Amino acid sequence: MTKNKGNTHNYYLITAISLGLGIVSILLLSSNHLNYAYSESTYFIKSKLNGLVLDIPGADPRPGAFIQTWTQNNGLGQQWTITDDGFIKSKLNGMVLEIRASNPLPGAFIQTWTQNNGLGQQWTLEKLPESTTNNSFNVTN
Repeated sequence: MTKNKGNTHNYYLITAISLGLGIVSILLLSSNHLNYAYSESTYFIKSKLNGLVLDIPGADPRPGAFIQTWTQNNGLGQQWTITDDGFIKSKLNGMVLEIRASNPLPGAFIQTWTQNNGLGQQWTLEKLPESTTNNSFNVTN
């Protein structure tokens, strides 16, 4: 994943397991050129299970909006940037993905929230060894 200065690239990421576990496996599919408000790479995070993408229901801009999977419609509520310091930000409102109430247990809900640098908002992308050709990653919190 490279940063593009002055332009934005749109990438598709494919997720493999439940958000509630705070662990997601993803696949980088393709790049399209886009111009949006800021110049970070933009991603769709897509499920390997069913092809649905992470989505903010109804494009709700408020803090605390839950994250769901939904049919890709290219809306800003489905577009995400990944920062160098481990935050996954919504293109809709600049809020970050957060494990609700920093709940460390499996099954915890994921929501958007104002960035506060809490551990429940920080994510790690780790390239999987078998992903030399398909760019698969684990996303962990």
